[in-house]
Amino acid sequence: LLEGILRTYKTETSFFNQNLALHLLTRPRTSLKSFGKKILSKIPSKIIKKYNISLIDTMVEAGSGAMPINSLESAGLTFDSKNISPNALSKKFRNASIPVIGYINDNKYIIDLKAIPLDFADNLSNVICEVML
Repeated sequence: LLEGILRTYKTETSFFNQNLALHLLTRPRTSLKSFGKKILSKIPSKIIKKYNISLIDTMVEAGSGAMPINSLESAGLTFDSKNISPNALSKKFRNASIPVIGYINDNKYIIDLKAIPLDFADNLSNVICEVML
């Protein structure tokens, strides 16, 4: 695994195209918002309304906040429901068939899209539907 990662540093092109962490961290907010809209389009509107799911602008830190002075623009899906607490929702997402880790801010559960690969849109929308049913 380490050898594979180090080989991505060989050329600038292969580094950018094959280094997942760099690719995820450098996606612009506009791309993330389009990604979020794609995910939302796959979720039934009754679930979106019931759990007040919306797409918001966020700021994130690389390394789970290890360098909090360096924030990156991002976008996220926020769940602001009177039907379930953010803590209970967080637990349901962690225990889903495909675990999803989000965070709680201002009494809302948020899944930030900066760390979600683009090919995960269908999986994430399926997990959201699974958790909300």
